[in-house]
Amino acid sequence: MNENIYTKEYEVRYYEIDSKKRLLKSSLLNYFTDISTIHSIERGVGIDYLEKKRLGWVISKYDIEFFNEGYYMDKLKVSTEAYGFKKYFAYRTFKAEGEDSSVIARGNALFMLIDMEKRRMLRIGEDMMMAYGVSPEEADRQLDFERIEGLEKIAYQVDFQVRYTDIDTNGHVNNVKYLDWLIEAIPLEIINEKSLRRIKMDYIKECFYGETITSRVQLIEEEESKEIKVIHSIINEAGKEVTRGETYWI
Repeated sequence: MNENIYTKEYEVRYYEIDSKKRLLKSSLLNYFTDISTIHSIERGVGIDYLEKKRLGWVISKYDIEFFNEGYYMDKLKVSTEAYGFKKYFAYRTFKAEGEDSSVIARGNALFMLIDMEKRRMLRIGEDMMMAYGVSPEEADRQLDFERIEGLEKIAYQVDFQVRYTDIDTNGHVNNVKYLDWLIEAIPLEIINEKSLRRIKMDYIKECFYGETITSRVQLIEEEESKEIKVIHSIINEAGKEVTRGETYWI
């Protein structure tokens, strides 16, 4: 048994689907967040351990590709691997498969370990690596993340206020909420008529309860493929960019 890999089955619930009975991409992202949390608990370095140490994991980047849709009452096998560690960064991979072993989605994530009192990054120690069954000698594996374009022209934008239910155990906005905010600014006809093929996200700054944020998008249509690339930017009420993203729709 590989200690750095964890697998769990999820059944798609009614409250996790859209109007076409498709699994919401934010619901799938919740599975990824959940399984990484459970994996950490199983390895003895979960929520309670982190709270005692005044530590927290925060996601810096996501890159997820979607190959098939999940639907209401489907059973999905979701797996995650603590892929590698590099100084201040931890790399994780995710995969979701259908009952026929077809790949629903595959993704990579970059995490940072944070001192929750000083709100600053910490170097990841050998004890944390060993907890996931990764020795310091084999920990130096990294995943590449492509640069995300900055938004140049605003086509649509939507304002939101950060609610109590948006907040996670670290006291800031849950990373999945940003995906909801990104997608909400896209015209409904794109969401209804096309399928989301890929998401890339950079988390730049934290958001907190009560803040007002604005989700902005720029649309770029590829003439030959008819694929739509959407460049996203979320800014806070001070005008600072907090999240940058790209989504691809086919």
